[in-house]
Amino acid sequence: MPRVLYKYRNWEDRFQKRILTKNELYFATTNQFNDPFDASLPFSYNQEDLTDENIFKKLVTTREYRHPLESQEELEKHSRERMRAIDFKANDYWHSIYSDYKENINKKIGICSLTAKRDNLLMWAHYANSHKGFCVGIDKSILSALSAFNLILLTPVKHSNYFPKRPMFLNDKEQNEYLIEILSTKSKHWKYEEEYRLINFISPQTAIILPNEFIKEIIFGLKIKPESKEKIIRIRNKKFPKAKMFDTSIDSSKFKLNLIQID
Repeated sequence: MPRVLYKYRNWEDRFQKRILTKNELYFATTNQFNDPFDASLPFSYNQEDLTDENIFKKLVTTREYRHPLESQEELEKHSRERMRAIDFKANDYWHSIYSDYKENINKKIGICSLTAKRDNLLMWAHYANSHKGFCVGIDKSILSALSAFNLILLTPVKHSNYFPKRPMFLNDKEQNEYLIEILSTKSKHWKYEEEYRLINFISPQTAIILPNEFIKEIIFGLKIKPESKEKIIRIRNKKFPKAKMFDTSIDSSKFKLNLIQID
């Protein structure tokens, strides 16, 4: 994992500038993302696991969790009735109940997306106001320290053409591992972002405040307004004097940005 991770920001957005003015990292809910698949993948079981025996056991286990006072006989009776009424092997049922699971994720989990790249043309265009914004380099060791109490996790994003397969039966540890896999698996179309995620298991749509030392670099967009740049420099000099600053320029022979360190 790289020692510095980056966050592209739009200085014209009063909330996005708070990463510098208030030392804030914001955790969005999964339904705020622009990718409709992001952290919202439906259940996908291996077809060979969908045997009558496994389905019956799964229904009993699920009902027992929801109705802990029912007797074993009642649990099995209701489960048999559901098996006769629904074609679980078609996988449609498991997809339908995922909407509740997805809603639960949005209520309880927040995600802050970061990247290993500070010179990605597309990310400057999409996330930094078409190169008119800025990019902040964040000390990875400070982010890693947030996971000390197992409330916030820093993890790389994996990329695939297929949804992760969910085992039929999971213990608590396996359930957490599967949840993390769901939250950190994206389509290969997004591989260019080289994304890392902070996953907040406390609450979504909240911000955490970090010490001044968390800022390692500030990179100015190619088209940032001079007055915006001046304001950022004043904040840097006051709060983050050790943070390196960089201007960006167009390369003379390749489709790439060059970074020039400034005082």
